[in-house]
Amino acid sequence: MSVEGEVRGGVARPDPNDGPVIKTIKSRRSIRSYMDVPVEWDKIITTIEAGMMAPNAGNLQIWRFVVVRNPDKKKQITDACLQQYWMEQAPVHIVIFAKLQKEEQYYGIRGKRLYSIQDCSMAAMNIMLAAQELGLGTCFVSAFDEEALSRIFGQQEDIRPQGVITMGYTDDKPEIPLRYRVESLIGVENYGTAMNPEGYKGGGRIASDTAIGTYRYAEGISKYTQKATEEIGKVTARKRNNFLKKILDQFKKKPKQ
Repeated sequence: MSVEGEVRGGVARPDPNDGPVIKTIKSRRSIRSYMDVPVEWDKIITTIEAGMMAPNAGNLQIWRFVVVRNPDKKKQITDACLQQYWMEQAPVHIVIFAKLQKEEQYYGIRGKRLYSIQDCSMAAMNIMLAAQELGLGTCFVSAFDEEALSRIFGQQEDIRPQGVITMGYTDDKPEIPLRYRVESLIGVENYGTAMNPEGYKGGGRIASDTAIGTYRYAEGISKYTQKATEEIGKVTARKRNNFLKKILDQFKKKPKQ
């Protein structure tokens, strides 16, 4: 842990910007490879309880959570999620539903079409962060056939699926994905004002994405180039070996003179 400085007596004071919550947020990844290890029920409940602590419109708590561990039902969910077959290997699926009628009753069409999605999304994020803290990997799946997913659980018209979270133990350690630089996404007092690393100095607008290095290409290009080269090398070597094997097989079959 980085330190902010030393206090009297030589005792180091922890940096508040490097606390456990920040570390959990920064270490979370979307996991699509899971170990064949059951997830303890109490951990599943702990993550859902964390989801229920998310902010939501009017504290209506319109979310509902369905925990699925049955292999056959997980296969049905996978098919409904546009055949994303990697999902089947996850020991747990958590399907998040929203009670739209309750949201619409209080907030009208905006509640039905927007607040319900916001509420369930924030609950999903809490679930995934809690899972990360408990040593579990997760992935949020939003690509699915809504009607097909609803039919699996026999849900009514006003109770609609908002997302599926896959959950389980994993030994997969994905690298940090490329992100925009923070200064390219923050406007100070106005939308689109540029912020330099020292903070806001002046009111100039961003002329273009390249003005402040939108993507971290400079940091990642060499790594990605190296990886691409390695992959091309593997494919080339495999094709070469197959070609040589074919020639060798033909030579062996050729009758001796």
